[in-house]
Amino acid sequence: MVHAEWRGLLTGVGQRFPSADVFWVSVYKFALANKFVAKYMRNSKEFMSIRCKVEGCPWKLCANHVGKSCDVLRVMTFINRHVHSAQDSLDVMHSGRASLNSSIIIDEMRDHADKRTSEIRKRLKREYGIDLTYKQVCERIKETDEKSVAEWTAIGNRFERVFIAYGACIEGFLGGARHIMYVDGIHLSGPYKGTMLSASAYDADNELLPFAIAIVKGETLDD
Repeated sequence: MVHAEWRGLLTGVGQRFPSADVFWVSVYKFALANKFVAKYMRNSKEFMSIRCKVEGCPWKLCANHVGKSCDVLRVMTFINRHVHSAQDSLDVMHSGRASLNSSIIIDEMRDHADKRTSEIRKRLKREYGIDLTYKQVCERIKETDEKSVAEWTAIGNRFERVFIAYGACIEGFLGGARHIMYVDGIHLSGPYKGTMLSASAYDADNELLPFAIAIVKGETLDD
């Protein structure tokens, strides 16, 4: 019920707010309920200019003070339209050493997909001071959040499979999603072959909630 109320906190041009603090809170709740991230282009007590975080999206909100000696803010421009999905506007926050390590390693893998993993590890150690095997990265993920599951399997130096389910996704599935799991796979192209499997569910708003991902050799029962 509260979620439904937040969706209508911003009504249009001419709407007034008693103070900048009330305006900030209203914008935050409105964006949260409508599943997008609001980015402040200009933020002062006299004038506010806000856009959707997704580049090219037309959503826009502008408000300014009614008078110099008055704290009341009035909405001057309100374009309440998006041209993207809710997933496009999600923020990925790197909190903790494990997430930072994972982010840097993934970026390096994307930028240097044609290089051997040993070369990538040498550069990570030289430039970022990170000297972790991918199995150790999984261990760091679990250390950061005890509810997360991250398993890396290899035979000698040969990769077999990796499985990751973040704690927040597990909590979301158990606490607010429909208990039906959808599993699908996509074949990987480029120098690193295999299949990426994903498991997802639908939440109460009919939005897809990611649950787990795995990179395996193929869509086989063992994998």
